[in-house]
Amino acid sequence: MRVVILAEKGSVHGTEDCEALQAAGHSVVLCSVEVGAWKRLQQLRRGFSIRGALRRRVARARVPAPDVETHVIRDLRQDPCPSLLVEADVALAPDVGYIQKGILALPEHGFINAHPGLLPGFRGNTPMEWSMLCGETLGVTVHQMVPEVDAGLVFRFAYHGGSEFTKGVTNEESIAELHATLNKLALEAICEVLSWKEWSPGRRQSEIGPAFYWPPIPKQMLPLCLERWKAPG
Repeated sequence: MRVVILAEKGSVHGTEDCEALQAAGHSVVLCSVEVGAWKRLQQLRRGFSIRGALRRRVARARVPAPDVETHVIRDLRQDPCPSLLVEADVALAPDVGYIQKGILALPEHGFINAHPGLLPGFRGNTPMEWSMLCGETLGVTVHQMVPEVDAGLVFRFAYHGGSEFTKGVTNEESIAELHATLNKLALEAICEVLSWKEWSPGRRQSEIGPAFYWPPIPKQMLPLCLERWKAPG
């Protein structure tokens, strides 16, 4: 498959996704998106920096492999971005944020995302932390990206430690390391979905369960998240 990855400039996710998809035999194009200072400020105010900051503690960005076709993008609506997306079978956008409906429809199979929580019950930007507070299973959902946040068709679930709740987390394992683990699960799940011989239509989230959107979690609650997950109930 020809896969276009839209990733924030300097993001570790773009590099890791390129490496994983190349290793799986896909043709990869990396669009390095320049994010302005205003958007960064809004992300901080809305709590969107928590997950990214934690992940960056355990993963350092590396230079993409030399044979990855790379483009610097300032506006998703201007070429070469639309032209690259039209030529793509599918696209990923691990940390770019909201994407307009017209852009989402350009690749043949649209955009897919690996959400670090089990949909539809844990929508939002900090689903792993809320899952921990609620004593629920940690996992990743590969889903279609649509204009409504975290609401697209579901292709696959991947679970941390199996389908049942796992208590085997040591005191030394930090939330940042858990995010890194989920990120690896996400890449494996995406590669599996892209390896399917026939593109799955996916499942509607309404067929899986009730949907709930969780607000960004305060940073001061992160230690409690780990404590609750280790001792649910």
